Amino acid sequence: MSSFVVPHLCGAFIHILLLVLLLGCFVPLAQANPEVLIYLIAGQSNADGRAPGTGLPTTPVNLQNPQTDVPFFYRTTRSATPVYETLRPGASGTIGAFGPEITLGRSLADWVAANQPANKVAFIKYAVGGTSLSTDWKAGGTAAKTGDGVHYQTFQTVVTAGLAALDADPSLSGSTKRIAGIIWVQGEKDSLTALESQAYQANLTAFIADIRMTYGTNLPFFFSKLSDNQTAYPNGTGEGPAGFIAVCAAQAAVAASVAGAVQIDSDPAGFSVGTDNIHYDAAGQQALGNAFAAAVIAAPVIELPEITSQPASAEISAGQTTTLQVTATGLNLSYQWYVGSSGNTTVPLGGATASSYTTSALSSTTKYWVKVSGDSGYVNS
Repeated sequence: MSSFVVPHLCGAFIHILLLVLLLGCFVPLAQANPEVLIYLIAGQSNADGRAPGTGLPTTPVNLQNPQTDVPFFYRTTRSATPVYETLRPGASGTIGAFGPEITLGRSLADWVAANQPANKVAFIKYAVGGTSLSTDWKAGGTAAKTGDGVHYQTFQTVVTAGLAALDADPSLSGSTKRIAGIIWVQGEKDSLTALESQAYQANLTAFIADIRMTYGTNLPFFFSKLSDNQTAYPNGTGEGPAGFIAVCAAQAAVAASVAGAVQIDSDPAGFSVGTDNIHYDAAGQQALGNAFAAAVIAAPVIELPEITSQPASAEISAGQTTTLQVTATGLNLSYQWYVGSSGNTTVPLGGATASSYTTSALSSTTKYWVKVSGDSGYVNS
């Protein structure tokens, strides 16, 4: 009688962990692995960045040079090919320019090194100037791309590729990669029409919900308000056009009504803009990055669900079934089992939404994994 294996394979570390578990020695996943805390950056031109890299300081740290301790994956409008390197100026549709990622990355990396020395920070960025939330970044309302705006779809493609690059980076081997938050800088385009500006609160609320369905329930969402320093509109103190004022009001309303949505106040004079009175200059982008870093550091710590017992490999005879079981801790947990390698969501198993799953009768080696979701996010087996 022939036999075959139903393996649980999701990387070398998990495979080794399973072998240890099968020998009866339990090693908690969260304690065994340091974390790479990944922050996503998205939006329009002030997220992309128009400030020249030559405006960055060279002391006490030379921010014009690569920051070799911060992995960075990005795609710009200058090329359809994404780039994986370490954090540095130039990840912009404008050659040599930078956005909030430079001081955000340096500040967060320094804080993590001092407070969570086993961990690292990394960034994945995709932003495009002149894009609207109502159309280009439209949220389709599901974790899939169906109905999403064209740039939101591209953003998700970039994030998927970025996560794969981080997983494949040998210097990060053995680390758990976790999306820890999103940085959003956008709103100017939607302020230009009455229809889009009046819909901004609803659209931003829907976008945050869609982001969380895709990347983790209650994922922290950090965003900057339109700045009174952007006098090209002109300012939003009551004298500016109705659309600018409406978007500012919508941003404030979202910060007040959506849990875990944190607004950055970009009105102080330090958030300076260039001669076009729209785009942050070098000092303004540094201020923006530092403000985002302060908000991220001050935000409550989000604890992911934790898998305390992984599904074990099983050897069965052809034509038989087997039951796979996962044990996890966290708030309001839900489960979804898939066929394939861990993280591949293309083949979900209908109705397989419990902590255990009994396979159909099998005649060949098959891989299964489970996504465990909770109030604070999700973890894959």
